[in-house]
Amino acid sequence: MVAILIAIYFSLDLNGQNFFSKIDVTVFLAVIVAFIINMVKTSISRFFRKKIEDFNKLSDDYNYLLKQYPCEKKFIKYQNTVEINRFLYRKTLKKYENNIAIFPVIIEQILHDTKFEIADDPKKQYELPDRIKENYKKIMEAHEFSDVYNQLNVRLDDYKFDESTNSLKLVTSRTTYFDSLVTNRAMDFKWGLKSTNREIYDFGPYVNSLEESKLSNHLGFNGFVETSDGKFIFVNRSNNVSIGKGTLGNSVGASLKTRYALNEEKTFTKNGLVESMIREIKDELKIEREDVDFSENNIIAIYRDLVEGGKPQLLFYVKTTKSSHEVNKKFISETKKIEKAYLQTKLATDGNELIFIDRNRLKDVYITPEMLIFEGRSYLTMPSASAAIVILINYLRESE
Repeated sequence: MVAILIAIYFSLDLNGQNFFSKIDVTVFLAVIVAFIINMVKTSISRFFRKKIEDFNKLSDDYNYLLKQYPCEKKFIKYQNTVEINRFLYRKTLKKYENNIAIFPVIIEQILHDTKFEIADDPKKQYELPDRIKENYKKIMEAHEFSDVYNQLNVRLDDYKFDESTNSLKLVTSRTTYFDSLVTNRAMDFKWGLKSTNREIYDFGPYVNSLEESKLSNHLGFNGFVETSDGKFIFVNRSNNVSIGKGTLGNSVGASLKTRYALNEEKTFTKNGLVESMIREIKDELKIEREDVDFSENNIIAIYRDLVEGGKPQLLFYVKTTKSSHEVNKKFISETKKIEKAYLQTKLATDGNELIFIDRNRLKDVYITPEMLIFEGRSYLTMPSASAAIVILINYLRESE
């Protein structure tokens, strides 16, 4: 466009001469063609780099991850019973003997009406390992096409479950989202000749405990919201989130936001934990707090995602008084309003399309770490999201 405007300007008659009489037209056209080719090449390069960004920073070879930690005994497993087109999905099915899917996700504890205790140290701040500090800029480049902003996060240093009192104690401190981006969320990004975070800090055969881990390990959670007409909400994730671009996510998937979870003394409390989940339901699904009856009893599991270096996740399940139609209508309306909002507001919603699956049809979903197959349609997933569905199914069975 710039070249064309220049050509038009100088083509005007200037003292009997124009632009083209002053230059070699062949050279001029060659410059224009080279400029266009370079633009096209850059655009194509950006397109493909964006498409493979997640795979560069987090391994999608989940069987290899399982083999890297042979001494781990708590991987989530699921026996698929639904019949699907075996020819159409042969590449997926051949990975799973007897339709048994094993996820690179560790189930730490299933929770039933569990009471929470929090031992928080607001002055304790996570410190990056020296080698990551030295390569910080290089590792951060792994997130070139992700919309991200830094924020204070709650780090889960350890947890303790007491069976006698059915209570879960969370031992917490502070970290930042950027620290998680260069640790947990870039586990397999090659920032050296043979250096990745996983090869240096979590190489196996055992999975490091949270207490031993050198990673940021900010506390996150996934959640399922069931509508009044018995449908579970899923979200088609956008292509600008930091991980899981273009995949199907659970109703809610988020880091625990300190702006919701900390009290006036900047301390993380049980009330803050519950409040952060309620606010995230509002942010991501546009469901108001009065439309859900949420308490600590709605938290049904704690698990760790090995794709992200064993990052800790809580899982909740709650019902809303709104129907699937009402939820979807408001979601579409509210999402359109924030398309031009500032970055933090836009990133409050992980996607712009909701998918609904009937509660009694969950058993008809073929579930693997990387894909869900339902009613002849496949949806790409991250293992943390698909493993959460397995936890939910098992929880519902036990609750019947």
